[in-house]
This record gives sequence, C-alpha cells and structure tokens, in this order.
Amino acid sequence: MGKLSLILITGFAIMIGIIVKNNVEKTHASMINMLAYYEDVMARNIAYSAAEEVLMEFSLNSTYHTDGNWVIKQRNIGGIDSTRVIKVAKSTVDLDIHSRFGNSNYIIRSRYQLPQTIKPAAAISFSDEDIDFGFSGNFITVDGRDHNLNKQLISGGEVVPAVAVPTQQDANKAKSKMTDPKHHFIGLGGSPSVQVQDDIPDVKDIIDELEEYVDVTIQASGFSGPQTFGTNPNPQNTLIKPTGSNKDVSFSGGATANGMLFIDGNLSVSGTLMVNGILIVKGSAEFSGPVTVNGLILIWQQWDEELEFSISGNLVNILGAVVVSGAGEGTKFDLSTNMGRIRYSNEAIDKAIEIVGVKPAFVQLKWFEQIVY
Repeated sequence: MGKLSLILITGFAIMIGIIVKNNVEKTHASMINMLAYYEDVMARNIAYSAAEEVLMEFSLNSTYHTDGNWVIKQRNIGGIDSTRVIKVAKSTVDLDIHSRFGNSNYIIRSRYQLPQTIKPAAAISFSDEDIDFGFSGNFITVDGRDHNLNKQLISGGEVVPAVAVPTQQDANKAKSKMTDPKHHFIGLGGSPSVQVQDDIPDVKDIIDELEEYVDVTIQASGFSGPQTFGTNPNPQNTLIKPTGSNKDVSFSGGATANGMLFIDGNLSVSGTLMVNGILIVKGSAEFSGPVTVNGLILIWQQWDEELEFSISGNLVNILGAVVVSGAGEGTKFDLSTNMGRIRYSNEAIDKAIEIVGVKPAFVQLKWFEQIVY
C-alpha cells in the first residue's frame, strides 16, 4: 500500500474518531442540558402545585389564619423547602414559595387580595345614618367579645364594639337610650360599647353575592303553622318572594331554617324563629316571638322607605352578628325584649358561611417567579 493510501486511510480514521468524539460530547451535553431543563420544569411545577394547595386550603376553610408568618416546611408535595404566607395588610396576603427538584431551585412570590368576606364591624352594626334607637324590656345584653359555638367567651379572642354606627351623632343617640342598669352593652371602648366606624361593610353587596347561592325559590306571602326549610344534615338555601305586587312575607306559626333563609320583602314572624345559618331580609323586619339565630342576620331596605327592625318577643339568643342597612330614609331599631342576648362570634359566622356553602375567590395582584442557579 502506498504512502498516500496509508495517509488517507489513517487521516480518515482520525477524522471519524474526532467526529464520533464530538458527537458523543454533544450528546452528553444535550443530555445534561435536557436533565437541567427537566429539573427546572419540575421545580417550577412543584412550586405551582404548592401555591394551588395553599389557596385550596384557604378556600375550603373560608377563613384566613394569617396573623404573623405562617411557615410550613416539607409539605405533602415533595420538594418544597418552605411555603410562607404573610399577612401584609388588612385584606392582602403575600405567598412566598421555595421549591427544589434535583439541582434546580425555584421561587414564586405572589400577592393576593382576599375575597370579600362577611366580617361584621360589631355585634350589631349600622351602615346608614339617622338611626332611631330603642332599648327596652329587661336584661338585654349585647356583647362584642368573641364567643365560641357553645356561647362561651374565648380567652384572648377578638373584641369588637357591641354597636357600631357611622357617625358620632348616631353614637350619642344610641348611648342616650342605653341608660337602664339592667342592660349591658359590652365590648370595645368601654361600657356602653358604641363605636363610630367608617368601614362598616355594605350589606347590599354581601346580600347580592349570597343570592347566587339560593337552592330553592318559593313564591308566597303568608305561611300559617310551623315552617321548616332545610335540616341539620341537609341544609337548604331558600329564597321567598312575595306574590304579585305584595311586599310582605309573614309567618304566623314560626319558622325553622338550616342554611340561608332569604326574604325578598318585608318580614313579620309571630311564634318561634330558629335559624342556623344566615337570615337575610330585603326590607323591614319584625319579630314578635322568641328568636334564636346561630350565624348572621343581614337586613337591607331595598325600597326608598324607612327601615324598621324590631324584636319584641322574649327569649332572644343571637350568636354571631347583626348587620343593618337602610335606604337613606332613616332606620328605626327597637330591641324591646326580656332576656335578650346578642353575642358576637367568629365561629358562628364561619359556621354559617360553611353551611350556606360560600366559596371565596382570590384576586391576584402580582406574580413573580424565577429559577435560582
């Protein structure tokens, strides 16, 4: 074989070897890059899953225990270094998640607006001005200290006013009617506990939102004999609309509701009223028999008329809160009962929201994410 042939064959073999070596190195580099990309994607997916898990927990509980920093390590989703929820303002939270997979680390930082929750300002709160108060009868107690579902005080619990109003003039009017020594108005600000607040929830917006959760609609104006809407194991959200042009709905034999009882008109009840959940009245309301409510009473006057809300029956037990809003034409509030108790309770409010089935929705304000090398 000639020298030229030998050189050509040897050179060809060397060239092939170089090409193979380059291809192997490129394949190895590609595999390394592919593995790194896979780890990055997995770290990112784990962070997303952790964020969804936290928001799901909030949605299921319908409450937001975010005082201080909530740090959770090694959550159920593998590869989470930490999940931290920080309450940064009255209605916003920051979600800070650090995840890892292999050699990849991922960070997600986001901020969410908490959904509008039913957070009454007091045991009894009024969002409109010009209120005509009346407190008579014997042994009336309105207590803004937080109670549990057994009506027992929660040690170290939240304290809100017994009564919250939008103006000092209304506060003065309320206090002038709270002079009977047999009555007790306990809560924030001493006794009688009446506070002026400018952030009392707009009950109309809350009622509009809750109407979406109605299960059954009944058209009727008068009910005779005891009525039952939903049971404890099977609660029901019931909307009652008066017939024709009538504005009034009346119960002459009392009523029991488990869930939401939504009255689209003026309500009058003689006999016993028992509600486990939320009672909504879009109009005036008059109760002349015993009243027991575990949850919320929301009153809003939908017509351009004075709102009248009175409880004259004896044995009143309301655990949760009462929120009243007129139509700008004045509000008359009369609590003339013997042995009347209105106790503020976050647990009762949360339980009512759970029974009705309200699911909060989050509003994302900002989102930042990056891979950390």
